[in-house]
Amino acid sequence: MPVMDEFKEERERIKTASFREKWKYFKDYYLKWVLGILFGIIVLISFIVSIVTKKEEVLHVSLINFNPLENEAAEVQEAFSEKYLIDTKKQQVIVDTSMHIAAGTVSDNSFMKYSYEDEQKLMALVLTNGTDLVISGQDVLEKYMQNGWFCSLREVLDEDVIRKYAEEDRVLYYEGEPAAIRMDEAQLFKKNYFYIGEGEPELYAGFVYGSQHADLAKAFLEFVQ
Repeated sequence: MPVMDEFKEERERIKTASFREKWKYFKDYYLKWVLGILFGIIVLISFIVSIVTKKEEVLHVSLINFNPLENEAAEVQEAFSEKYLIDTKKQQVIVDTSMHIAAGTVSDNSFMKYSYEDEQKLMALVLTNGTDLVISGQDVLEKYMQNGWFCSLREVLDEDVIRKYAEEDRVLYYEGEPAAIRMDEAQLFKKNYFYIGEGEPELYAGFVYGSQHADLAKAFLEFVQ
């Protein structure tokens, strides 16, 4: 029997079949294709929505070994965005407290989960210019200074500002260059964040080499003082 005749005969049979038979026929021959098409449409729509609604990241601050107190991290981002007229509908400031990294030997693993994955995450952010400012204990900053991750403060701050920090004994030098600023006395940090790193090191902020948002990173540093 020709294929077209078989198709017509099958179609006539389906027309007179019961609902149960029709459903079985649909499930056997068409359901997987319909579900596949629907899934593809949903993925496509989600992709388009994510592109349309995606915000431009104008500043990324990595707080290593910090925990925010309650919801203070969001409040800091909102306050900074408001002060520096950042359009939060299209742009976003990220203060990331998700990374916990050990600088040396960890004597008490129950104190904090030090994660190899977090080290890889931070490395990826730095190498792709995905973060602009790193704030952590002196031991952590010095560990990554050896990798050449931080630029000299002279590339970001005016000499008189660096001199002021130096007079206050708040500059951390690396190979003779001013490389980071001590944050122990920063009021916002004392109010909103709790350092959970090993021991009680002094806290420093370093500007990431190749940052795309150095001006806002500098503004953030001034904001939290």
